[in-house]
Amino acid sequence: MAKKITQGETKDVPSGRAISIQQPFIEEILRGIKKIEYRSRATHIRGRVYLYASLKVRKDGNWKRIGMEPDDLPKGLIVGSVEIVDCIYISDYEFGYKLIKPKRYKKLLKPQNRAQPCFFFPFGPIRSPRKNPKDVKKRKPYTGPVVPSQQLAAIVGEQSATRSYFYKLLMKYISKNRLWHKDKSLIIPDKKLKKITKKSPVHINDLRTFIEWHTKRR
Repeated sequence: MAKKITQGETKDVPSGRAISIQQPFIEEILRGIKKIEYRSRATHIRGRVYLYASLKVRKDGNWKRIGMEPDDLPKGLIVGSVEIVDCIYISDYEFGYKLIKPKRYKKLLKPQNRAQPCFFFPFGPIRSPRKNPKDVKKRKPYTGPVVPSQQLAAIVGEQSATRSYFYKLLMKYISKNRLWHKDKSLIIPDKKLKKITKKSPVHINDLRTFIEWHTKRR
């Protein structure tokens, strides 16, 4: 029987986030057989997430490998959790989410919110309590000139400039060398850029973070 759950009981998954996967792949993950979840989009999500078994099953799945039939496994319920540790680039239309430490629940959980094709919050997002505005110190972002690291200087030059200026130079470099992915939100770094990003592909929204990591104040 499915158990109802509240936000205060989601200690196993602090974020309250779930990933929707069809059977028999869920069962293969829980048994440690399937360690990579293949998707058409990359993700920056890391950490433990709920495993939600979709209502629909994959009839072409390898049911013989687990020795079960579609009607033998739960559907439309949260059956466990797993930890996402990385997202790897496989091809232009395929990415792999690396999974470790699957955990099977003794009591199945029934989502309170409608499931989505990939990630969703079955019991609502977990939000930290609001801080008193009087206790929050307002910090102005540093906008002065900074010095690039050796890796960043190989692309933007060794001159001191603002981080916004370095961002513009990186965007020009990416466009000039045609490093855009087909969906235009991802970048496939070349050798120089990969020394900064340390991974491939990368999301365009992460560029400012990489610049911050590779610059320091004068």
